[in-house]
Amino acid sequence: ALPAAAAASPAPVPVPAGMSAADSAALARDLRSALQHASDESTARTALAEAGALATRATLPEDKVRVEMVRAQAYGTLGQDARSCQALRDGVAIAKGTGFESALTDALARCR
Repeated sequence: ALPAAAAASPAPVPVPAGMSAADSAALARDLRSALQHASDESTARTALAEAGALATRATLPEDKVRVEMVRAQAYGTLGQDARSCQALRDGVAIAKGTGFESALTDALARCR
């Protein structure tokens, strides 16, 4: 499971070019919902499906990192630690220079 610090959003992100403010807000809401689903064993598989759909909508690095956080949390909830760690590795690569970099790096340090 991701630590609370990794699950929290560090700061609001700007609206991506070509995306309306309403679409950006909807994406943020859907990412929060998917992360909640990822934390519950009964809905973690749903969160993985949501992550796949959300990945196609994520254009900013911060949003792409949030998708990987959903995957990491869901796989961790399902006891699939190797897959969870891979999602964290994918997220760390995207997170460079964002407010998520430190939290994901710290979470990844717990992977073996």
